[in-house]
Amino acid sequence: MWIIITLVASLLQTLRNSFQRELTQKAGVWAGTWVRFAFGVPITFLALLLVVFLRGSFTLNVGFYYYIMCFTGAVAQVVATAALLASMERSSFAIGITFNNSSVILTALYGVAFLGDHLKIWAWVGIIISTIGIIIASLPKMGGKGTSLKKLDWKDASIAAAYGILSGGLFAISTNSYRVAVNLVEHNPNFYSSIITVLIVQLMQTILLGAIMFILQRRQLKMALGDWKSSLNAGWAGASGSILWFVALGLMPAAMVRVVNLIIEMPVSILMGWLKFKEKLGFSKIAAIALIVAGVIMAIIGR
Repeated sequence: MWIIITLVASLLQTLRNSFQRELTQKAGVWAGTWVRFAFGVPITFLALLLVVFLRGSFTLNVGFYYYIMCFTGAVAQVVATAALLASMERSSFAIGITFNNSSVILTALYGVAFLGDHLKIWAWVGIIISTIGIIIASLPKMGGKGTSLKKLDWKDASIAAAYGILSGGLFAISTNSYRVAVNLVEHNPNFYSSIITVLIVQLMQTILLGAIMFILQRRQLKMALGDWKSSLNAGWAGASGSILWFVALGLMPAAMVRVVNLIIEMPVSILMGWLKFKEKLGFSKIAAIALIVAGVIMAIIGR
């Protein structure tokens, strides 16, 4: 059951990313980030009403630590989403998502360096393979015949990789924070704990980022509200995907969920980038994506 849930969540996540990128090209990174949460609130609220209607009343007897975990995850997810969109803007749809997923490697190395973790040989092999893939994916596009590499291409490629890896690290923080928060909603079914936590987090993100944009980027905020169709698409896909992610994380360890997500997300992202954004990846970039994904999966299993 959890595999089916993860499959649908992965597809919705890729769809949401495409809607957000579309809006980012018009209104900027922070507007593309904000709509995911703001336009997701009504969808999540309707899901909560449906659950309460079908299964009866539930309780939310939680302490201050629950809201700290929600807020930590909310802030990390906001910045991670913005970094992911910025990475896509400087590279491509599929490569930005690949950089984001490579954060598993950094997490594993952090555990070895500071937490005393011991990795199996397969994990180390996976780290090496992914590192090679990241280097290849980070190389800029070659110029035309007889031309040298452009300095701007090197700069954009490096910044895209940095944004993508930063995004993955912050998403790891938010995922772990949400997992703790969901488990703190005791004496309730997992699907209720997941939906109510998603709703609380989305409200935090909508108010916090919305207030910042109202002060600093009012024009971009108006553009996001004006293009309500793209914003609503990002909202419903994001909210539905988040709810399913939380349910999957409540049923299985995060590592297993992430492996299934990777296997599904990367080919779909390449296809989405080609069909929707007319992005054509050369053989070296596709090979780099394959290396990163294979290495990440090996690192997860080797942990």
